[in-house]
Amino acid sequence: MVAPVRILVVDDEEQIAQLLAGILKSDGHRAEYVTDGEQALDRLQKEDFDLLMTDLRMPNMDGMRLIEATKAVRPDVIALVMTAYASTETAVDALRQGVTDYLTKPFGVDDVRAAVSKCIDTRDERRKQLQRVQRLTAKVASTVVENDRLRAGQRRAYVGIVATLIEAVEAKDRFNRGHSRRVAELAGRFAHHVGLSEREAEILETAAKLHDIGKIGIPEEILNKPGRLTAEEFDIIKSHPVIGEQILRPLEFLAEVRPIVRHHHERWDGTGYPDGLDGGTIPPAAALLSIVDAYDALISDRPYRDGLPATEALAILEEGAGVQWDPDLVRHFESI
Repeated sequence: MVAPVRILVVDDEEQIAQLLAGILKSDGHRAEYVTDGEQALDRLQKEDFDLLMTDLRMPNMDGMRLIEATKAVRPDVIALVMTAYASTETAVDALRQGVTDYLTKPFGVDDVRAAVSKCIDTRDERRKQLQRVQRLTAKVASTVVENDRLRAGQRRAYVGIVATLIEAVEAKDRFNRGHSRRVAELAGRFAHHVGLSEREAEILETAAKLHDIGKIGIPEEILNKPGRLTAEEFDIIKSHPVIGEQILRPLEFLAEVRPIVRHHHERWDGTGYPDGLDGGTIPPAAALLSIVDAYDALISDRPYRDGLPATEALAILEEGAGVQWDPDLVRHFESI
């Protein structure tokens, strides 16, 4: 028997929403329903839910927009979508948005129960991974006192924390060893080139060292897979910036680092992750880090390809200027 959770059902057909909520309540869950995406978002902003079960096609706010908005306010909520208009394209799109499972109408009671059970198992596994990492982080950080302005002794402890976290990431991802150090060194040069202050450069270098810390929560078989990732595996990889931010959240002295870690995979055109920020809404330091991170990835060997020459890597950055990356920052980067 699956442990009871709190579920919000969203469907513009009230009879279906009411029926689903009733089935879930009979299984012991705390299930409620609404018939509109905007109502659902309002409830999610004010109350804690474990699972969002939503129809895809609804007036005012459709299911995918609701899921995207939910990720911004409740990143821990697991999403399950329902639709009567199933296609491979919609299924893949839903998985790319971080949806855990997918139900095609009409479906039976057993289908609903199986999908909900899968979602709860996924949520529990993610929480266990995050708790393990947070315990590790708290243990390593236990010598750091509460002040966010580190004095000399505290700074030594802080350096030790950063080094330990980097080692933890690179122990899992054998194809990325040395990546964080290289990105941090190049980001520091880039920061000074574009005129950032010493303090801003220091924050950026720290973020660069920790930008992949969320990969601690990604299974090793995905991190080290030699071939092409499936859509579902790539969705799991895409969760690492959010996991990274969550890992760093207890460390108050890294408050300025967290948004850089969270947003280093956003794109200039708004199609990046996890929040789909675009243009000037991306934190400048995250936009800068994105370029350096991509450059080092391009010139480094991977299990499926050799590293590219610097000239080819820069050509790829040029091609993506104004689409994936800030075009002004790309021009500055080329000059160093």
